[in-house]
Amino acid sequence: MNRSGDAAGRVHRAYTWGRDGQIHYRRSGPAGARSPLLLLHATQSSGAPYEAFMSEMGRERSVIAPDLPGAGMSDPLKNGADAAAQAGAMLEVVAELGLGMVDVIGIKDGGVIAVEMARQQPEVVRKIVLVAAPAPGGLLSQPTLALDQPGFPEGSEAQAGAIRDFLDN
Repeated sequence: MNRSGDAAGRVHRAYTWGRDGQIHYRRSGPAGARSPLLLLHATQSSGAPYEAFMSEMGRERSVIAPDLPGAGMSDPLKNGADAAAQAGAMLEVVAELGLGMVDVIGIKDGGVIAVEMARQQPEVVRKIVLVAAPAPGGLLSQPTLALDQPGFPEGSEAQAGAIRDFLDN
């Protein structure tokens, strides 16, 4: 393992800068040929409950789970925290970390933020997985997989294969 990458299965924590302060994130897995996977939690949560899922998915690709602004250990946005502002903050994280084009998993209202990211910068979002999230209004150019699993991450190991197949094809 080098200092810039993560050994498979380990979840590391760090901070990056956003427009209104620091954004805390968790990262697992190696940087590599596959698109990085950005995991967006429900707004009243953090990335912490998803560490086991990150370890599973992080065997093959880099998985990044930022705490949304104002949640977990991230600083809040100063001028509102609607989906558009949250999406803008997450796009800044993608740029700050040099991730390039990403796949995004959005859980519950994190799915609304994922869809808004795709609308704001479609060239950055390759594929979207919505978990227990509302269906996007209007058409998206990105392939989208919708999973109805309200208790996610419980049972996420069973879903990891379906998510992996969707992202890799």
